[in-house]
Amino acid sequence: STLAVDAGIVFLGDKYTTYPGKFGFSIRNLGSGLKYINRREPLPLTASAAFAVTIAGAVDAGISISDNLTENTFEFGLGLNFNPIGNLSLSGGLSRDFSNADSSDSVPLKLNAGIEFRVSDFMLGYGFLPMGELGSLQRMSLGFRFGEADGRRRTEKKIKTWRERYDKPAGM
Repeated sequence: STLAVDAGIVFLGDKYTTYPGKFGFSIRNLGSGLKYINRREPLPLTASAAFAVTIAGAVDAGISISDNLTENTFEFGLGLNFNPIGNLSLSGGLSRDFSNADSSDSVPLKLNAGIEFRVSDFMLGYGFLPMGELGSLQRMSLGFRFGEADGRRRTEKKIKTWRERYDKPAGM
């Protein structure tokens, strides 16, 4: 048995300026390792970085790189995220594991799919990744959004409102 924690941060760009993308970092499987009887195996500690940009209204395209620090493996991924209605997102992706690049086997590609539901600043997600003979990996996630992606514009609007209210010439 074990307990592991994932942590990450996403920087949201402003869709109305020259930086319309999202950039994120994460580290997964922070924990003490998997214990079985008297033996402890390390968890696959993984660091990732990703960039996504909106390409067509409700569709985001992304690219990611991941490095499994425990096993010295590297993975490259491409994905799409579709947001058909305000609080529901569907995603799918394709990734390639470069740890087996020197083998004579076929290209080790992985397909994945997921769904995310948002209510206010909370997110609940489910992801599915087929793992061949090992079965499948199923991941549940819970997230919380804080900060404002559009904070500068809101601040400028507040300043403009304040100026309109208080910067009137005398006698008006």
